[in-house]
Amino acid sequence: MRVLRPRLVVGLASAFAIAAFAAPVSAQIITPAPISVTPPAVADTGPLCSVQLHLSNPSAGDQQVPRSLVMSGTAADRTAPADSADSISQVQAFLGDRNTGGLFIGQGSFSATSPESWSLTTSIPESVSGGQNLFVYATSAISGQVASVEVPVVIGMELPSGITVSDTPTVSCPSIVRAPSPPLVALSGL
Repeated sequence: MRVLRPRLVVGLASAFAIAAFAAPVSAQIITPAPISVTPPAVADTGPLCSVQLHLSNPSAGDQQVPRSLVMSGTAADRTAPADSADSISQVQAFLGDRNTGGLFIGQGSFSATSPESWSLTTSIPESVSGGQNLFVYATSAISGQVASVEVPVVIGMELPSGITVSDTPTVSCPSIVRAPSPPLVALSGL
């Protein structure tokens, strides 16, 4: 039986280390430094809002939004009975706040196969371009309460260099549904 002496093991380890550094750059494995990416803010009323509204398209901060726009998302009333498929009576979209004279641009229709999913196709007038605040409202068929999301977008153009548009949506939630309480545990022997 042949036994490797410590000198030979150390010598082999040194030879492998030198060979690794002598390899051409293309043969070496290079691991890039991790990149930190902040995901875009979601236009969504959040999990505790009684009227859930989510806008998938467009996103806050989008530029060159086309005048013929297909919008989509989901909407549901968390207080509706579990077997209720029609918990939202309507989803409407406006350029600008409807309570201060915003321009109505469409009403959503719900999917037959996924009752919470909605979509709408709109034609934005030629007279509207540049930075706009797009508002989407969902009205509960159960309570009449309204939730909204607002996303800043740029219609029909890209902003000049150095000018930015916010990528942060604003949401309005009519009421909060309490999170379920943890179950009570009976303590014995007290």
